[in-house]
Amino acid sequence: MSVGLASSGDFVPVGDLTASDITGSKIYAFVPSTQKFNLYNKLGEGVEGARLAKTDLGDLLEYRFTVSATPFDTASDYASGPASAANRYGQNRKYFLLPPVDGKLGAVWQDQSSADLFLTWWSKDRLEATHAKLPGTSAEVLAAATSDASGNIYYLTIETGDGAPDTARTATLFKADKAGKQLAKVTPNTAKSGGLNMVQFASGILSNRYAGTLRVSGSKLGLMLGRKMHKSSDGLNHQGGIAVVFDASTLGLIKNHGQTSGHSFGNVMMVNSAGKFIGIDLGDNYPRGVNLHRFDESKRQSRVVYTFKTRHGKTANNPAGKSFPKYDEASKGGTTYYQWSNDNDTYTELGGVVAVSSGYLVIFAGEQKPLDNSKVGQNLNTPRNIGFVLVREDFENATKSDRNVVPDDLVLSDGAEEKGGFYTFQGKWSEQRNKGVSWLTSYATTDDNASRLKVAALPGGEVLILWEVWSAKAYKGTWALKVDGKGKAKGSPVSLGKQVRLGRRCEPLVTSGGDVILPAGDKTNKLLKLFVLEAGGKEKK
Repeated sequence: MSVGLASSGDFVPVGDLTASDITGSKIYAFVPSTQKFNLYNKLGEGVEGARLAKTDLGDLLEYRFTVSATPFDTASDYASGPASAANRYGQNRKYFLLPPVDGKLGAVWQDQSSADLFLTWWSKDRLEATHAKLPGTSAEVLAAATSDASGNIYYLTIETGDGAPDTARTATLFKADKAGKQLAKVTPNTAKSGGLNMVQFASGILSNRYAGTLRVSGSKLGLMLGRKMHKSSDGLNHQGGIAVVFDASTLGLIKNHGQTSGHSFGNVMMVNSAGKFIGIDLGDNYPRGVNLHRFDESKRQSRVVYTFKTRHGKTANNPAGKSFPKYDEASKGGTTYYQWSNDNDTYTELGGVVAVSSGYLVIFAGEQKPLDNSKVGQNLNTPRNIGFVLVREDFENATKSDRNVVPDDLVLSDGAEEKGGFYTFQGKWSEQRNKGVSWLTSYATTDDNASRLKVAALPGGEVLILWEVWSAKAYKGTWALKVDGKGKAKGSPVSLGKQVRLGRRCEPLVTSGGDVILPAGDKTNKLLKLFVLEAGGKEKK
């Protein structure tokens, strides 16, 4: 006999139970151990589902599909909270949702055991799923994937392992039709000179701290990618982001725009109404902040739209042996800091970027006093809240400024001015300034932090923000909030419970009817999951 305790909307086995174990008010179910028992209804062969909740944002549904593979487990395979050093780097995207073709929603994903690549299509009513293997090799990890309006699939795989100091990783860019049949394949140059300049993207299929994003615009394919680079003149292998444009037909390289941010910990990209690639990435230096980009096959414009504090050296000498004076303003709380830094922490997580009528809404999780250099020493020092800046559409025409200074005329949102700065590795002062940052949450202690932000642009100009709340190290629940095109909240945050897990970087997809689809995986039960928030009202099936 199995014993199950009803908890968080599902049943959890509790094993052996005696009467003295029962305290308070709980509901227990007793069923034969051979009998499957949960809250889900069988909807078809290998598929079950449930209506998890009715919320102010719409009904919340879950569909679960059995697969003959080992999917990435969204809840357990990446479990680093805001206080973990691993949270700085995050995890590469594991599920790439594809817009519906002939009514069918798609996804590209990778078996975490065999490294096989899969293309999955779900029927419009989400009661059936078909899976096809995509061309690839077990030596390469899935880095990014997308599709075009005809259903053609584009995906990039990169050889695992670290080739530092100067052994390039092999990269393969594929194009396939909607059935998974290969249409084109190239191996982009990854050398230091004239190439993607890459010696590492992932140490293994599961171990990956960097991220890639692919998007299609007409006949062009845009890529943003974080990677470790070949040895530079200082003898070190630095990490950074890059922006590249390929021909969507031949997959040939059209334009390499070079580095977007130094130590680029995450990227998100979309295509605006003019067909330009719009992206954000998170850099710990060169620049230090959230960097907004617009690029196409000919040029790129970039501006920092939000910047953050820096932990300085705790010894007078930096690792190069140069000596610096004490940094009095940052030396508080019993720790002495000196006027040099080499801080890889960003104290920030990216959410997304949305094109709105007046410009670009850039959403992130950060600290409400982000430039206070005295509040450092740990990966998590003050609570992380959800903030945004509304940036003018022609951001490249705003007043020119130092690298990490946000001028008044760059942003359209309301928010107080905050000034600061930091001493670089060589002891040079680098000025910082934020303006127009507005905050949507108000977590007061590090026991509550916004993490795993997702941003979904809804039909009609509204935006849905989804996130998980974490303590320093543990997951606590999932929430959502709708805002208008200027970032103003439409009501209060809504709890989605604890069953909806978002993953560190996997992005949602919005249907034409306004429903928000979120992918997830369960490796123990070999399930692919789709969470559906019917934010636009139930679609006609």
